[in-house]
Amino acid sequence: MKVVLCANAFKECLTARQVCESLQRGVLTAWASCKDAGKLRSHWGDLATIVAPLADGGDSSLEVLTDRDGGVVVDVPEEAGLVNAAGRPTRAQYGVVSDVLVIEMALVNGLAMLPEAERDPLAASTRGTGQLLLHALENERAKNTTIRKVILCIGGSATNDAGIGMAAALGYQFYDRKGREIVHPTGASLAQIASIRSENVRKELLFRVEPAAGAARREYTVACDVTNPLLGARGAARTFAAQKCAENVRSDGRALESVLASLEAGAAAALPVLRSTFPDVADALDAAGSGAAGGLGAGCIAFLNAKMQSGFEACAEAAQLEAHLRGADLAITGEGRFDSQSEGGKVPSAVARLCSDAGTPVVVVAGEVSRGVRSTAAAFSLTNGPMTLEEAMRQDNAQALLEHTAKNAFALYLSARAKEASSA
Repeated sequence: MKVVLCANAFKECLTARQVCESLQRGVLTAWASCKDAGKLRSHWGDLATIVAPLADGGDSSLEVLTDRDGGVVVDVPEEAGLVNAAGRPTRAQYGVVSDVLVIEMALVNGLAMLPEAERDPLAASTRGTGQLLLHALENERAKNTTIRKVILCIGGSATNDAGIGMAAALGYQFYDRKGREIVHPTGASLAQIASIRSENVRKELLFRVEPAAGAARREYTVACDVTNPLLGARGAARTFAAQKCAENVRSDGRALESVLASLEAGAAAALPVLRSTFPDVADALDAAGSGAAGGLGAGCIAFLNAKMQSGFEACAEAAQLEAHLRGADLAITGEGRFDSQSEGGKVPSAVARLCSDAGTPVVVVAGEVSRGVRSTAAAFSLTNGPMTLEEAMRQDNAQALLEHTAKNAFALYLSARAKEASSA
């Protein structure tokens, strides 16, 4: 009997590997205590579990994409000069797998890195993401590593600046209508942009593949889990910015609307400038995925000529998920919250689609399960009694709850299979 544990991270709580290993312990415990194990073993063989951590371009994407032979994660110390979304010095990481560089922006400009009081999408900047990219390319060039492709995983951001902070770190310069340079652009700066200059961009470092011979150009891919455009009701500001605000703003309807309206108006004002500056990608700047990470999707398209890719597809390919699901009897997946957004490209729904193709039943285990989500055979909430969100998200508690829930879910599955074996 083959069971695949293939879950996403639980944001601000557990990595994808920690979630999958907790699920695995629960499955193994259920199997060890199953009174029908002998009968089941005679029909389906002994239990084999496969741990396949997943991500969708957000939390744990770096871990998932580098968790294979030859993959390394490089620590970047605070002394390197990187800053978080609020402009404070921070540490970070990047990954290298063969000739691919992996950047997870949430590890430098992520929402989880900011205390509640510092969460402000108008003031937040993606500058650290640009700094991390330059640092990684410089560091790997010094090692004579050939980097042909960069994967930018952009989920989990604290920002809504359409990538102009990142671009400024790369050497792009932004000017207002009076010709004054906007030195440290943020979400609040978008409405001021009248022109963009690129003379100081480090194009050779960013785009030329070294030490490869010839004029090979480095490829940039954005891995993300959403298809939202930059503007409109489903755009970056209206869909995601509220969750990036401090609690006092979120709880004040008038204040929140002011922030969202300012960000939407800023992006709308900046879009024509971006289109005129980068005419070759003009149509893509408000297309599907451009609104990801507060418009960083659009920024990567403009400033790096990046292509969009489903974050799940990139991570599932790295994890060899389709191969693992082949011949599997059950898949257990999950994420922190399983709701209507989960059916728009998040890990559980994407796993469910693959399992449907393979004829494999799939079960979701999540911190919170909303009604009306129908993409899986069953969904289980972790909480087994009254508790606060803080209690549920405490790491040791979350791992114990995952293990307990997986044990019960798998015991229910084994009971059904035992009845099936008896009637065969």
